[in-house]
Amino acid sequence: MGAMSAAKQNLRTRLVMSGAFVGALVALSLSWTFSWGAAGGSSAEQETYSPTAHASPGQCLTWGDDPAEGPRIVPCGKSHLFEVTDVLNLSAQFPPEATPPDVDKWRAVADQRCGENIENYLGEPLDPNGRYSLTVLRPTTADWNNGLRKVRCGLQRTAPNGEPLSSTGKAAEQDQSSVYEAGTCLGLSGKSVGTPTECSSEHAYEIIATLDLTREFAFTDGYPSPEDQNEWLDKQCNQKLASYTDDEGLDDGLMLGWDTVKKESWQAGSTKVNCKVGKTLDDGSGLAATTGSVAADADAPTSSTENG
Repeated sequence: MGAMSAAKQNLRTRLVMSGAFVGALVALSLSWTFSWGAAGGSSAEQETYSPTAHASPGQCLTWGDDPAEGPRIVPCGKSHLFEVTDVLNLSAQFPPEATPPDVDKWRAVADQRCGENIENYLGEPLDPNGRYSLTVLRPTTADWNNGLRKVRCGLQRTAPNGEPLSSTGKAAEQDQSSVYEAGTCLGLSGKSVGTPTECSSEHAYEIIATLDLTREFAFTDGYPSPEDQNEWLDKQCNQKLASYTDDEGLDDGLMLGWDTVKKESWQAGSTKVNCKVGKTLDDGSGLAATTGSVAADADAPTSSTENG
């Protein structure tokens, strides 16, 4: 591999990559729909015997690939997919004869009703660009038609494409920064970023480092501007890249990029960002597939212009 280019070239690379490397953060995930209890029986029976129907704020849920199994309560200190933050009874808003809400209405419920107490639950604002998405677990159409009107609001860690990821520990005890450990590769979702995958598989980019902006801006009076962040991250990410690749740099069209923290994220306490390596498609319409790791102890990566 050739050595990294000079600082001026690094800046040009950053500007080229800035649009492509912005994570598509999802404010609401509605991909999971479930029955409160086992198949069959009235909704009252299901609510009596389903542990999920009695999940309280502060409890955590997980589930497998088989929807028939339904979510189950697990300790929040173990791997889970959902943390209950509130329980809503929508009976007044949706009487017995009301049809089930469509996706847009469910989105409004999550945004308005579930968001009302989220800052009190976390002890700080929810970072709208961060690790967690505000989510609502809803009853199936059949349960809705049987009169079930209670829903669980919650927090869910999501990948850049909105797919749920496992989490450990309560959200209020976690850093909300949307970062991944160095050595993590994120797959492709169309021309954008998907879920973590093996670096030996096709992926969108590889995380080479996590940096905390408070190292430079801890005593800044207010929010550090994107320009100031970029100036510092340009130097720091290049240093991390040199260490990660053992000074081998990048080749084959790969470029170094990084995130910056938005003002609302900074105000929510998110201060960490990732340095990452990837490649754009020739037409600039998105990210190209890369295979392999750029780490010094890994095989050299290959890349293509396929969308993944």
